[in-house]
Amino acid sequence: MSESGVTGILDRARVLFFAPLIIFSGCAPVMWAPSAVPIPSGYVADSGAGGMAGYRFDERPTRVPIVNSQFWYRQNLDNEKQQETGALLQVGFPAMISGGWFFRSPLHRDADSLIISSQVELGLLWAACGVPMAFRLKETLWLTTQPTVRFSTLSVLHAPVGVAWQVEEDARLDAGLGVHAFMIKPNRELSNNLVLYGAIGLTRHW
Repeated sequence: MSESGVTGILDRARVLFFAPLIIFSGCAPVMWAPSAVPIPSGYVADSGAGGMAGYRFDERPTRVPIVNSQFWYRQNLDNEKQQETGALLQVGFPAMISGGWFFRSPLHRDADSLIISSQVELGLLWAACGVPMAFRLKETLWLTTQPTVRFSTLSVLHAPVGVAWQVEEDARLDAGLGVHAFMIKPNRELSNNLVLYGAIGLTRHW
């Protein structure tokens, strides 16, 4: 085989290898996931799907619609159920396809009133650190939030607030509103972009 032929094969191999990585991990997920409420006692994992819609307001100003679906999986790492890990996947506009991994560890845990955790998220081209918090309102109802600092093309600050309703023993419904503030420009400066959105998701425990 000629040298040019070998070079062509190597070039195609690089594209096939790196393109999916860049597409899959290029943008942090827009909505929060999974819920700040931990996996219920008696279950070892859960998975869910959700959707969000909103607008991005640019500096010009212009208004750009954003629509995404998101999927997640998480599981307990130990019998004490104090630490969780899992994966995130997002499909939609304008992020196209993105995903990553997260790790969650408890900071304060009182199942009767308040649960506070730390969460680290990581994709190929983004990273984030947040504080999921769940305040128990009733036996099956929680008020949730997850303020997060990010390094991504979407935003630097993310602040959602919502409710989590345990509709069945093995199912939970999450709904809420969120805001993203600022964006890192190619020249590493911050823009004044703002994203406002609403989201809803369903999780099954197993």
